[in-house]
Amino acid sequence: MKDLSKNYIIKFTALIFAALFLMQCSDNSENAGKLLQTGSGKTADENEVEIIELDKSLTDSDVEFSGLSWYGDLLIFLPQFPNKFSDDQNGILFYTTKKRINDYINGDDDSPVKLKKLKMITEGLDSKYTNWASGFESITFNGDKVYLTIEFVNLGSTSGYIIKGKIDPDLLIITLNTENIKEIPQLVNIRNFSYETSLVYNNDIYTIHEYNGKTFCSNPAVYIFDENLIEKEIADFPHIEYRITDAASCNSSGEFWTLNYFWPGDINDLKPAKDEIGEKFGIAGSNLNNNVIERLLKFNIIDGHIKLSDAAPIYLKIPEEVEGRNWEGIEKLDNKGFLLVTDTFPETIFAFLPVENM
Repeated sequence: MKDLSKNYIIKFTALIFAALFLMQCSDNSENAGKLLQTGSGKTADENEVEIIELDKSLTDSDVEFSGLSWYGDLLIFLPQFPNKFSDDQNGILFYTTKKRINDYINGDDDSPVKLKKLKMITEGLDSKYTNWASGFESITFNGDKVYLTIEFVNLGSTSGYIIKGKIDPDLLIITLNTENIKEIPQLVNIRNFSYETSLVYNNDIYTIHEYNGKTFCSNPAVYIFDENLIEKEIADFPHIEYRITDAASCNSSGEFWTLNYFWPGDINDLKPAKDEIGEKFGIAGSNLNNNVIERLLKFNIIDGHIKLSDAAPIYLKIPEEVEGRNWEGIEKLDNKGFLLVTDTFPETIFAFLPVENM
């Protein structure tokens, strides 16, 4: 009898937990659906990406790209864990050329794009910055100087750092200055959220936090460093709901575009407030249907302030069979549009987004 009673209790407990889990999932789904409702009654236009097929040696592996940046005519792909692709203690980044990308887009060479390896010397970098829960989040170049942000997750807390390096233009080897790594103050304490975006403007490096929503961040700000990583000032930043995961290069007028992404699985962590951008411009139909946000936002740097541009967001069309794509890297392709890359969700995707008058 004791064994039967014990089995009954175990089964009953399991049913209770299952019911609670289903209720939570239902609540999350309902909340996500309400979250993407817009009172404006507007439906925004959406743009379909063109997939650029990568060589299977990368798409079949857990490469987890986290950033894109131009170095001259070379497009640099930053994996979150560069060290796992190296046979020694250093790291590996990947790259291809602008010509190869244009050849693929124009139909001159539609064979899969094979990315080449670029060595990054990380000797002296504390292993805590490259462990399973941490890693590199963004990369930006200023001439032969390179700047990367790093996320460090330690139990319940998360820290953000910036490190400087130099690229040898002949050997195409990046050497990090591991003696000059600076911590960037955290504006909010949400696990696994830190500085996923960096860009250069007037030789200064701007670092943008992934989370800038109203619920947990009362005063969003951007920390600015000079080219030697001396902190210069703090620029205010607008409240933006959902994650900001990367930025394209900033032009000489201080204009730049960012990725703005929301996945319903983040609803309990982020607790997003009302999406004022969606209220003003509307939300694309495929985003509404999937309860996902995939869009690009334009910003302007004006007199030390960063303001959301009056330009309408650019929404991506989400395929019916996809629950959302975690876009982690963006760069402009001249005046033709944008190049985008995901991490591993739902898979490694490299794409071109044709956009006129951007």
